[in-house]
Amino acid sequence: MKKVTITTRAIYHKKASVTIDVPSHISGEEEIQNWLWDNEDLFASELETNLSNAKYEYGFGLDEYNGMDELDSETETRYDVYEEKTYGGHL
Repeated sequence: MKKVTITTRAIYHKKASVTIDVPSHISGEEEIQNWLWDNEDLFASELETNLSNAKYEYGFGLDEYNGMDELDSETETRYDVYEEKTYGGHL
């Protein structure tokens, strides 16, 4: 008899979101992104809690529609603004 080892690797991911209020005088992609970097303390803890509580989903979690597209990254964070024109970017 020969011994054979069978191994499988399955990819799972979690996603979590928080919604925060950004002052109305902050506008445009660059201003919002800078404001979020400067005020990370307003949402980082809640985002981490939500991620801890999220259920695992099968797959990489990449989706061209939600902007998660960094295949080589272990984590990815982005923001999205939903107004007349929807826009966003990575943090």
